[in-house]
Formats: sequence, C-alpha cells, structure tokens
Amino acid sequence: MSKKINTLTILMLIVIVGLVTTTISLKKQNDDLKNDPAYQKVKTVKKTNALRQKVAKIMYIPKDTQAFIGTYDAKSSLKNNPFFKDAKDGDKYLIFSELGKAIIYRESENKIINSGPIAITSEKEKSGSKDTKTVESKNAEETSE
Repeated sequence: MSKKINTLTILMLIVIVGLVTTTISLKKQNDDLKNDPAYQKVKTVKKTNALRQKVAKIMYIPKDTQAFIGTYDAKSSLKNNPFFKDAKDGDKYLIFSELGKAIIYRESENKIINSGPIAITSEKEKSGSKDTKTVESKNAEETSE
C-alpha cells in the first residue's frame, strides 16, 4: 500500500510541475504577443473597425474611407478648439481627412456629440517651420464660402 501511495504522490507531483510549467510558458507567450507590434496593429485595426461600425449605425460613413481615431482628454490642447466645446474626457473623435470631416462620438451614450467639416493644415504652412499636421474645425464663415 505504501508503494501505491508513493507512486500516486510522484504522479501528482509530475502533473503539478507540468501544469505550473505550462502556465508559466503560456503567460510568457501571452506577454510576448502583447508586446508584438504586429499584434498591436491588428488590435488597433479591430478597435477602429468596431468604433466605425458603432458610429455608422448612427450616421452615414462611406465604407472606403480611412479614419484617424483619438480619445479626447480635457487636459490636451484640443479643449481650446471650439469643435470640442461639448466633448468630455473619453469621447472618441474620428477624423476623415479625405472627406474633410470630423466626428466626436460618446461611446457611453452611443451618441454623436459633434460633427462637421475640418481643414487639415501643417504647422509648416502656419509658421513656416514645422511639418506636423493639425486639425482645425471650420467655422460658419469658412464653410459658407
């Protein structure tokens, strides 16, 4: 009987060691995958597509257009832009540069907060030096021309 107990104990230890080793290995693979740029890109594309689908249920968005998506933060310089006056922290903004259009979407309420035409200009055009792009909402005077 003691031989059966020893054999059973050894088998249990082997199974436990095997499970622990497998768990550690899977955790490492998961961590490596999370840090993989290709995985991050796929994850971002999936999030972008999911957000586009939610917004497309509320308002028309052409399927073949690319969107830049960001998350509004009241601490950012966007708070000074009149287009974002009703935006709250966490609201998503979708910028369709090829359409010249921007949308602010509040996911928690499934609601469009603002949408309108935009002008995309580079800092180089504004100041003559930098070449970074900024987005400005067009005001009523600019859009009525």
